[in-house]
This record gives sequence, structure tokens and C-alpha cells, in this order.
Amino acid sequence: MFEPTGSQRDAASTIFNLSDYRVIDAFEVPGRARRVEVEPTSPPGCPACGVISVRVHSRRLQRIRDVPVAGALEVVWCKRRWFCDEQRCGRGTFAESTLQVPPRARSTVRLRAQLVAAVIDSERAVSETARVRTHVELDVLRGALDEMRASLHETAVFSAADVQFHEIVMAISGNRLAESIARVLFERARDSARYRGNVPLSFHEQTLREHEQVFAAIEAGTIDAAGQAMNAHIIDSWQRRRPPDHQGKTPRR
Repeated sequence: MFEPTGSQRDAASTIFNLSDYRVIDAFEVPGRARRVEVEPTSPPGCPACGVISVRVHSRRLQRIRDVPVAGALEVVWCKRRWFCDEQRCGRGTFAESTLQVPPRARSTVRLRAQLVAAVIDSERAVSETARVRTHVELDVLRGALDEMRASLHETAVFSAADVQFHEIVMAISGNRLAESIARVLFERARDSARYRGNVPLSFHEQTLREHEQVFAAIEAGTIDAAGQAMNAHIIDSWQRRRPPDHQGKTPRR
């Protein structure tokens, strides 16, 4: 009879697959996405002198933004502050960081890489849409935009129309890779909105204005303007959805 030799924790870390981290707990949060708690696999070196630390000063929980893994996840880093025991170093204590989550960052490197890929592919896709769209396809895209205008006060309906707008753009362009990447990011954005509660009306109004600019460029057939408008929309949308840190400041990407 075959019996697995690894632990459930090792299996979970393998599936989650975030370099330099291991999964220490995972559970369902009622009304929200699954929650995964992680910690680095090795003690860090002091950023001032490089000596490896062996003593933990304190711990705190920090939520980090990451790519979906088999669906949406709420990722929580059990972050430690360490003592530097090198007598000649004046650092005292320091917070751990990793290659995937550098100092002061609130999202993983792999998520930012996926965002860059989405921006590049979406810009190409919307430029192609501006070049090849037909009047019938414009009417379909206009319908999604009208649905957004009519649902500014209904987050669920507005978000669905937002996703539909992008899916139509990708479908017209024929860029299925961009469509797939965009869908993953939109799912992550919706989950972020769920974590934060009600989305401010100003967010919807700004998102609508950005979509109107994208549509206007596509309708006019101005290829460069369409790509630039989509690029600006994705970057600005990403910035708006990032939660502030504990001091109320917008964290680094």
C-alpha cells in the first residue's frame, strides 16, 4: 500500500508554490475567500551587516496581494522582526523580507509580473480591436458600457459589466492569452473589493470614465490612443484597489 512520505504542510506549500515561503495554516473564512498563512523558510540576514539572525524579536500579521491559486486566496504573512546579535552592528532589530516580497512591499513579485504581462497584452489587444472592430461589435461593446453607467450604485452589477467590457475587447482582438490573464486579474480585483467592504462611488465613476476613453478610441479607430487608454486604465485601477497600510498610506507595489 502506498503511503505519502511528506506532511500536509509540505504538500500545501508545494501547491501554493511561493518561493522562500511555506504554508503554516489554511482555512475557510465565512463569507470570504480561503485564507492561507505563510512564513519564510529560512532566518534572514541583517540588512546592515549580513549576519544571520537566530532570535525573534516580535511577530505580526501582514496581508499581501498574490496571484489566485485554484481560486481566490487571502494571503497572510506571519512576519517576524529579528534581533541582530552582531555587537559591532548598530541595527538592533530588523523586519524580515524576501525576494518575493521586498521591504515595504505589499504584493508579491509574481503578481507584479503578471500585472505587467496583462498591461502589455491588453494594450496590444485593444489596439488590435481598434483596428478590426465592426459596427456590430461596437454596439455590443457599447452595451457593456451602458450597463456600467446604469449600475454605478450596484457594485456587483457594475463589476460584472466591467469584466464583460474587457472580455468583449479581448474577444474582438482574438487575443485569448490576454483574455485569460485579464480574467485572473479581474477576479483578484473583485476579491480585493470584497475584503475592503463597500467600494466608494468615486472608484466606479473613475473606472467608468476610463472605459469611456477606451471606447472612444476604439470607436474612432485610433490604434495608439486605444492602447494608451487601456494601459492607463489598468495601472490606475490597480493603484485604486490597493488597500492603505496601517498608517493610512498607499504602500509600494
